[in-house]
Amino acid sequence: MNISKKIGAAVFVIAIGFTLTGCFGSDEATNTVTLSHTYTDSSNIFEINYPDNFLQVPAKDLPTGALAAFMDLSGGEFTSNVTVTSEKLPETVSSLRFALANIRKAEEILPGYKQREVQDIKIGDQDTKLLLFTLDREGAKTNLAQIYLVDRDQGYVVTATYAADTVAEKEVILLDMIKSFKLLVADKS
Repeated sequence: MNISKKIGAAVFVIAIGFTLTGCFGSDEATNTVTLSHTYTDSSNIFEINYPDNFLQVPAKDLPTGALAAFMDLSGGEFTSNVTVTSEKLPETVSSLRFALANIRKAEEILPGYKQREVQDIKIGDQDTKLLLFTLDREGAKTNLAQIYLVDRDQGYVVTATYAADTVAEKEVILLDMIKSFKLLVADKS
């Protein structure tokens, strides 16, 4: 499969994250992969870390609304991705409130949605949630993990998408990636 087709396949999977706006491993899983690269967006609003085996999706190939996306091409085929999306909020809310609203929305509108877990986490100085869920569409299961952050009137959703049969070590890497997301402008006036 050529890179354009791989990117096309990833764009479809990335679009799942847009439905909401915008890994979980066992205790035995250990992450031996280093998030050796840091992507900082062109407006210097956020950064996210990713490992060597992930390809940054070129801006021209991003779906409308995506700020950044990264695809895992280990083994030569698409296996997972991480996407950053954002939306303008009608009012300033906390990251926690934004997270809870998105979790409710997922439960209501996503066909085949099954929540796996919700964790309380802290990203920077913001309390938020990590949502782990599965989408089952006619037997094809996809796992997703999302975090939610707010900077004033802008809400950010970071989504990891991966096959339901992904090994625990890969889930840990994806979780580390989305947790590495950092707002660079948070709390500035």
